[in-house]
Amino acid sequence: MKILLTGSPGIGKSTTIAKLLEGLGEECFGVVTEEVRVSGRRAGFAARDVKNRESSALLAHLTDIRSDYSVGDYSVDVSAIDTFCVNALASGKRGEVAIVDEIGRMQSLGMIFFDCVRSLFQDDDAAVLATIVKEREPFAEEFRSSEYVWEILVTIQNRDLLPPILTTLLLNRAYYTQLNLEERKRFLKLARERCEQEQWMQLRKLVTNALVYSAGRRYKKIGSNIFEVRGDHGTYTVSKDRYPHCICSLARGDAGYEAGECSHVQTLKVVGELDL
Repeated sequence: MKILLTGSPGIGKSTTIAKLLEGLGEECFGVVTEEVRVSGRRAGFAARDVKNRESSALLAHLTDIRSDYSVGDYSVDVSAIDTFCVNALASGKRGEVAIVDEIGRMQSLGMIFFDCVRSLFQDDDAAVLATIVKEREPFAEEFRSSEYVWEILVTIQNRDLLPPILTTLLLNRAYYTQLNLEERKRFLKLARERCEQEQWMQLRKLVTNALVYSAGRRYKKIGSNIFEVRGDHGTYTVSKDRYPHCICSLARGDAGYEAGECSHVQTLKVVGELDL
């Protein structure tokens, strides 16, 4: 599972990461980038170890670093990127969530760091949550180009909605690894569509329920165009005619729900029984 948060500077990517860290607790490792401020003004950037929050290193500064490398007005300590940040990313255990804040111009100077991040992205079963520059920089494209990466544009409208949804998804990451590669692609395609169309209820149902039902194979075909999906509160029938139809409250728009695609239909889409 690979999730990239992107967006304009100051929009709330790092704040979103911070809220996710609260929800994930001890189940993550890696590095976050923080501003260094002097007299209320930004003077540089420091990296902080996610597992050991007391541990940090200065990465870039207007005056306090002497280096042949710079990004804008900031001199960059590449050795700090390639040692401190790499060590932070090497501190995790198998199954924990890797935090990479961020994949940006400054970090791109660290070749060892980028090799470490690249290895995480090439591991099919690794869970990675990262921030990435919004601009289509050549160094960033390799990380965002895969079908198995969910890139999310953080906006003023969605930045408060994303943390609980993504926290649930990452806490459910073991179910994601139980999907085969084609199912993972379908799951991520649904997630992208729900997010882009601002279908937050459907997205919550996808990451909370449909992912679990799909991984647990909690469905069966009982007729040529009829399926049963075993949910947490009962078994529901989904019929496949011109459009999929379920008998649950969300699909019917009952119990205060606005009618929409339910977790039972989304389960059958993830496993390939229904078209996306």
